[in-house]
Amino acid sequence: MRFSPDKMRCSLCCRSCVRSFLVSFMVDARGGAMRGCRHNGLRIIVPPRKCAAPTRVTCRLVKRHRLATMPPMVEGEGLASRLVEVGPSGAQFLGKLHLPTAPPPLNEGESLVSRILQLGPPGTKFLGPVVVEIPHFAALRGTERELVVMRSEGGDQWKEHHCEHTEEELNQVLNGMDEELDTSEELKRKRICRIITQDFPQYFAVVSRVKQDSNLIGPEGGVLSSTVVPTVQAAFPEGALTKRIRVGLQVNTACSDCC
Repeated sequence: MRFSPDKMRCSLCCRSCVRSFLVSFMVDARGGAMRGCRHNGLRIIVPPRKCAAPTRVTCRLVKRHRLATMPPMVEGEGLASRLVEVGPSGAQFLGKLHLPTAPPPLNEGESLVSRILQLGPPGTKFLGPVVVEIPHFAALRGTERELVVMRSEGGDQWKEHHCEHTEEELNQVLNGMDEELDTSEELKRKRICRIITQDFPQYFAVVSRVKQDSNLIGPEGGVLSSTVVPTVQAAFPEGALTKRIRVGLQVNTACSDCC
């Protein structure tokens, strides 16, 4: 059987365009970017030279009825996406026995806005930042609310995940890959949460909460202003604090008809 050059190019193009997965895919030192074919907006990007050894990455959104307990949320918070379950081939964490023993703690105004994402094996470290994008269903109402990523190493304790990178830094990391990153505005429009991490906890969860402004304030005092309502401020006189701590301020606006 013979193939013409045009047919060969067409075949190669078709192969290169198929970058979706059902449950798992292989990644090595060359990196890779795959999209979930069952859930629009689900994507995992491993840049080149960030994976130390060939690994089969699995990714699955956890259904609510399979969770032992849902992430705890306070008033004003909400789950903004479905939970994602990720891990290497053969890992048992995809079973019911490996679901979170305790849901993420939620404060007043907080809510889980996605399904929990499970990764594995827990503690897997990469040689650089890895991008995980999951869809959510949060209504952020402009700048009134924000998304927060929670992580759990074993399913019993949760903490806020911090791994911030500018768009320019991410583009440098992805240099040489065909994948393009959406801007912050495009992510909001598509309702996708982008997680940047250099290691895999066992679980990720996306939480919606009232916009929080924070800053470090010490014994010298200071003023913390709200970006939602600039006229709202919290003033700390000199000597009010004994040590330098991070202070947060949340403002929940009300419509004029309710006043």
